[in-house]
Amino acid sequence: MSHLLYGRRGALAQATAPTQSPYIDAWVDRYSIGHYAVGVLMGLGRFPWWLALGLSIGWELVEDGLKSNLPAVFPDARPEALNNHFTDIVFNMLGWGTIATIYPEQVQGYI
Repeated sequence: MSHLLYGRRGALAQATAPTQSPYIDAWVDRYSIGHYAVGVLMGLGRFPWWLALGLSIGWELVEDGLKSNLPAVFPDARPEALNNHFTDIVFNMLGWGTIATIYPEQVQGYI
């Protein structure tokens, strides 16, 4: 049962694990759900798709700079790899698209 908490190799694997990468290079990470939620909020806020996409891209363009200047504001201040920026934008737009699909009247005239 302890392998559920510590993995099959136990504490030794944790002690000898490689050091953390200097940047976030995962395609999907624990913040992906937050990006999805922001997209949902943009859909509920009746943002047109092009504005939601523009804000998503704009955020990703300035995010690493903000992380380096205000690291205390971010739970993980490491810069992101290009693939992570890309999927953050995808998750934002998936959230927006969910609202556009479930509540088309919410974004009617804005698509």
